[in-house]
Amino acid sequence: MAELEELSDLVLEIYDTALDPGRWPDVLEKVSHYVGARGAFIFELQGVGPAQKIFAPFFSSSYDPAIVTKYLQVHNQQELADQEIFARLSRRTDRIQLIGDDVLTETEEELVSRANVQEMMRNGLRYRAGALLNKDQLNQDRFALQFSKRGGPITAETARKAELILPHIAKALNVSRPTTQLALKFRSVADCLDQLVIGICILDSNGSIIL
Repeated sequence: MAELEELSDLVLEIYDTALDPGRWPDVLEKVSHYVGARGAFIFELQGVGPAQKIFAPFFSSSYDPAIVTKYLQVHNQQELADQEIFARLSRRTDRIQLIGDDVLTETEEELVSRANVQEMMRNGLRYRAGALLNKDQLNQDRFALQFSKRGGPITAETARKAELILPHIAKALNVSRPTTQLALKFRSVADCLDQLVIGICILDSNGSIIL
């Protein structure tokens, strides 16, 4: 019963992000705690070919943004290759399924010898699992969990709990995207107005100032 209540509360918080994307770091931290992981990321890809980059619009609040930014800059190509494997294997299933990092190399020794894994380990992380949240738009909404060495690789119980949560994360991201795009467009208009040499005041239908 306690787990059901925790799940219900977490699902409500996930959908709250549709109206307030700024809640994602704290929500992802709670998602990590619920499934038994160290942290969680939502990734997206930008660009094509050699110019393609991976970035993380949202990640657990316990992660240092400066470290995350540096990691993605230094290890962009390896992360793109790893994400491609996670995405290809995750896409084969009808449900949203997390794929463990044991699929990335033939042996564990080869995996831990990689520069990106070495840096992860220096920051207390060792294992990962990734999934596609949107199997139609492959560059959007890629999800990943990270685990410490002590926590071990993804388990059946972690996968079970994650599969209860991931469809809700996918839906919340899908719902919030038009709202986010509208907010960015509004911000662009506001920035342009600020550059004019005259003052502009925008009123609503009741005459109240909105900008």
